[in-house]
Amino acid sequence: MVDLGRLDRFWHMIPAVGSMNFPQSLLAWDVIVLNGYLFLNLLIPVYLLVKYYYQKPLTGNSFCLLS
Repeated sequence: MVDLGRLDRFWHMIPAVGSMNFPQSLLAWDVIVLNGYLFLNLLIPVYLLVKYYYQKPLTGNSFCLLS
């Protein structure tokens, strides 16, 4: 975690609890972009492992970036 100064600043970055001052704050943009990146990095391996576990072939349209 980065040094935000006071603990209440971290509290405001939690989307369901605090107000993130979204359009103006670069830190709010970072939180949203990095959470989206984390979501994709969790979703793609889980999808691939489920396909592998059920022994279903990957279709060409599923992930064109992997081919």
